[in-house]
Amino acid sequence: MKLLIMFFLFLPNAIIAQKVFSLKVVIPDNMNEKSFVIYYENGVRRTEITPNFKDKQCVFSDSFYSRYATIMIAYRDKNIKYREYNNFWITDAPATITFMANSVSPDPLSKRKLINAIEVSQMGEDKLNAFKAKEVKDFQDFYFANEGKIAKNDSKTVKIYHEKSQRINDKYMAFIKKNGSLYYSFWLFRTGMIVNSVTPLDTLFKIYNTVFPDSLKNSIEGEYIENTLKSRNLRKRDLAPDFNLHDITGKNIKLSNYKGKYILLTFWASWCGPCIKEIPALLKIKEKYPSDKLEIISINLDDDSTSFSKAVQKYKMEWVHIFGDKKLRDVYGVMGIPEVLLINKSGEIIYKRGQEKDYDSKLPILNNLLVDSL
Repeated sequence: MKLLIMFFLFLPNAIIAQKVFSLKVVIPDNMNEKSFVIYYENGVRRTEITPNFKDKQCVFSDSFYSRYATIMIAYRDKNIKYREYNNFWITDAPATITFMANSVSPDPLSKRKLINAIEVSQMGEDKLNAFKAKEVKDFQDFYFANEGKIAKNDSKTVKIYHEKSQRINDKYMAFIKKNGSLYYSFWLFRTGMIVNSVTPLDTLFKIYNTVFPDSLKNSIEGEYIENTLKSRNLRKRDLAPDFNLHDITGKNIKLSNYKGKYILLTFWASWCGPCIKEIPALLKIKEKYPSDKLEIISINLDDDSTSFSKAVQKYKMEWVHIFGDKKLRDVYGVMGIPEVLLINKSGEIIYKRGQEKDYDSKLPILNNLLVDSL
């Protein structure tokens, strides 16, 4: 489950509510320090940590805006098949997670000692896993039995595959509705379901408004959920949210300054295969329409600026680039990339790729609209 920065839209409250967590991770001598993968989620964003172990200890800290900061730790050694994350919640009390050597469990991190840290599994995760176990097993059995047909996009098989996937999503939602007073349900709704769920937007609004108690909704996390759902509701003919940022050359880029010309706003990353595949279509658009009529502004979501820069140079993407500003992704309700929006001379959104289902990398619907508009 991938990013989250809508908090900038309600910054004054966030400043009041922010706390600071501090975590020490201790590992045994027989573990490879480079095999650790660590993320934390602080209520507004998910951040990957490059662990800097000294004497088998690593310490890091940051602000957080949710009830707990979530710590996700996995051990990715080539000789170990178990690759799932171990999830922990910590508060502003200094916390320590000590892993101990373990050769019995398939998870090398299963033996641990916690100080001021909570196993998320004990706070609702195990309960959810049991609740959806039948549907998950059915989905996995079907997938492994039909992997070849799914890869070849066999229509009948893919249809069943999506139906079984939908049943898992439905179980998530049923669990949340059944356990609305449980903080884990609220956290799950915020970190996963409003971003990755295929549940219709009006249903998500209804669940949020009717399932959770006011004590949870009247929080920074509640404000984030409301703003995220509202941003996902951006439609054609809505005014595009203004922004005032700097591009990679340091130039100030303010959307409202571009009124009078069309703006093609793209969200992409160098690691995203479909993003790279559609670059030729963007290059053709750039060549066809002069900058006094249409400007391309790309929002890059890479974490690594070097990979981003190499991609821009390799594919000769000679237009405006804004690097690493993930908050704008959330402001525009971007649930997946690549995403492309066309904004007209008056600042209205007249095309949003995801809503148009313009999934062909040649962007035929967009190109037809450009011909009619310009």
